[in-house]
Amino acid sequence: APREQSLAMRVYMPEAQAEPLLDGEKPKAVSGLPRGGVSRRACGCAVVVVAVTLCVGMLVPRRCCGPSLLGSPIPSVAEVKAAIAGFTECAVVVQTAYGTHDRLTARACEPFVPDLSVLGGNVIDVTGATPQHEILGFGGAFTESSALVWQALPPLLRQRFIDLYFSEEKGIGFTLGRVHINSCDFSVNSYSFDDVEEDYDLTFFDNEVAHDARTMIPLIRQAQLTATRKIRMLASPWSPPAWMKKNGKMDGSDAPLGLRDQCRNVWARYISKWVRAYESLGVPIWALTMQNEPENRAAWEACAWTPEGAAQWVREELGPVLRNDFPELKIFAFDHNKDHVLEWAEASFSDPPTSKYFDGIAFHWYSGDSFEQLRAIRERWPDKMLLPSEATYEKYRWPEGTELKHGSWSNGEGDAHDMLG
Repeated sequence: APREQSLAMRVYMPEAQAEPLLDGEKPKAVSGLPRGGVSRRACGCAVVVVAVTLCVGMLVPRRCCGPSLLGSPIPSVAEVKAAIAGFTECAVVVQTAYGTHDRLTARACEPFVPDLSVLGGNVIDVTGATPQHEILGFGGAFTESSALVWQALPPLLRQRFIDLYFSEEKGIGFTLGRVHINSCDFSVNSYSFDDVEEDYDLTFFDNEVAHDARTMIPLIRQAQLTATRKIRMLASPWSPPAWMKKNGKMDGSDAPLGLRDQCRNVWARYISKWVRAYESLGVPIWALTMQNEPENRAAWEACAWTPEGAAQWVREELGPVLRNDFPELKIFAFDHNKDHVLEWAEASFSDPPTSKYFDGIAFHWYSGDSFEQLRAIRERWPDKMLLPSEATYEKYRWPEGTELKHGSWSNGEGDAHDMLG
């Protein structure tokens, strides 16, 4: 199988912050497809959450749950809604708890009482009197490796998989998806849709995106047909075609900028044509990030950018092209680790001619919490969206004794910690 754990989540727990995955760091142990002698990052379907503001959360301990508890049935979104229907004068607690069989279980209706601030601790206002938070959805990544694993399943299991992730009647009702432009480190081999060198007019661009039409598009379309609500699709490029880059190949990148100067405009038009091609196949793109991990000159598909260089390219090339071709398409800056997110926000949002093209900033969780940087962005640019776009729990970080079929309790705890802040 292309991935031993194609639907894993990378979790950052408080006690694990002393060992962050640094840019370019190789996992201690990986599983998956070796490609060209390079061990690919052992990660899977990244959780995507769009939140306009941050919530204040709590730290959680790291514990592992045994098979008897993880085997408890998990209700669908529809079942949870039915369980809490009719309660209006009390707080309905829907609980998933370690050491119990509660999995999205509706508990007793708790009456509202005055704030017990004298007891200390945090008070969470759920009345909606002063709305500050908007969450657009949750989802995961559509990658070539996950698509190939899905296609290899028997037909009944393929639909069961789709139901569990995208149906509100039978599953958790994902409403967001991320897809890679060209190949990425979840692909079998590097590929692009125009490999003809110096094709500045993109005459040979594959408008049928045939490679993805055979792999990822069927998976995405089946998810769309099953989903109760519309799936918003986020696109991210890992690398331009090899001929557009200074190092002449899709893997790796020169520094500080990987893109050839003479290819700045054609790369922007290439992305626009890719968006049009996906749209023609029934997969409209809601938003895109200008580059996946622009600070990472990885051994797989990569293209380095500086904050200033990326801002200039979006202001002069990508922004005008996409605003002309797809006025409603959203553009997100950065798309890398949170420890540098404020620096990239300043480069992208401080200059009005540049800021007008950015709808928000995307970030990953591999460098630790850095919640103070996200708070600063929210306070300084409240109109910009904050988008956690990638979070993978690599196998080498699993607690000792964890098995794929049972999973680990720490996955969910760490994911919740990262979302709540």
